Amino acid sequence: MASRRNILLLGGVAAGAYFLWPKQTISSNPFETQGVRNVGNAFATGGGTTTHTPGVATTRGDSTANTSPQEQMKGVGTAHFDDKHAAQKVGEPGAIEKAYRGAHSGNEKGK
Repeated sequence: MASRRNILLLGGVAAGAYFLWPKQTISSNPFETQGVRNVGNAFATGGGTTTHTPGVATTRGDSTANTSPQEQMKGVGTAHFDDKHAAQKVGEPGAIEKAYRGAHSGNEKGK
């Protein structure tokens, strides 16, 4: 006849094994639990993806905005560069520098 201590010990071991036994998921990936899916869905509503952190900044709340803003060229030879940064280069001044020189000295080329 089993003693009371042995029955309680067996119950504790069974409860511990039940607690530590991995839960079965519907997915074939055991790491994709319901919590992981919830976090992925919340991240996707913020503009990210459900599987990884995006490599680009996206607009919050727009899940379709998943392209990089750097894909539109703004380098040397573009209108954006000529208008915003050309005044920093040696040579012909840009539109902002011409306006400043015209307002300051009355001549777009400077003094």
